Amino acid sequence: MKLETWLRMNDIKYENIFTLKFSRKGQIPYIEFNGEEIPDSNIIISTLKKYFNKDPEDAYSKREAGIGHTVITMLENHTTPTGFDYRYGHHMPEFLECLQVAKFYPSGNGVKMWGMIQPYGTRFRSYLQGTGRHELEEIWEFARKDLVAISEILGDKPFLLGDTPSTVDCALFGHLAQFLYIDIGFPQREVLVKECSNLVALVERMKEKFWP
Repeated sequence: MKLETWLRMNDIKYENIFTLKFSRKGQIPYIEFNGEEIPDSNIIISTLKKYFNKDPEDAYSKREAGIGHTVITMLENHTTPTGFDYRYGHHMPEFLECLQVAKFYPSGNGVKMWGMIQPYGTRFRSYLQGTGRHELEEIWEFARKDLVAISEILGDKPFLLGDTPSTVDCALFGHLAQFLYIDIGFPQREVLVKECSNLVALVERMKEKFWP
């Protein structure tokens, strides 16, 4: 949702192609642009900024843009993986049921196999990375501190950096919306609702503006 929201924010036309195939780097999302496959939302956005000469960060100072970059980096490399731990590592059956994932796969056996294998893969990857060596409550506390810190940066501004949305708001919307709207008991959702109401309002603001 981060990438698609960014495209909408910058009035760049696109076409969704629904596929079960991953990119050559094993990543999603990825795009085909001028005959070239480009994976990773951050690389995609950087490429499109240059090609279309559209950069929402131009409305802000280098310092403010730096804050946005720092928040995206923390969000995607620290906060969001705690959600993966919860969703894929420990609540995979609830996730598959909530999103009715089987409807989008040609083979029900494929979903069953994914549901069986993914939790082990996620927990093993998390262990190698280091986060998975902690107790679950400690991991959820990592996420809580991240979310509270972002909430403090946002304050009473309409968007993270100021009066106009930028790339970091697309990232926040794309990731936090999953905590808020996928109803599988995310502990991160409880933090957002109880301690970070301004972030919840930001997600709703982005939803109304770009996904009416």
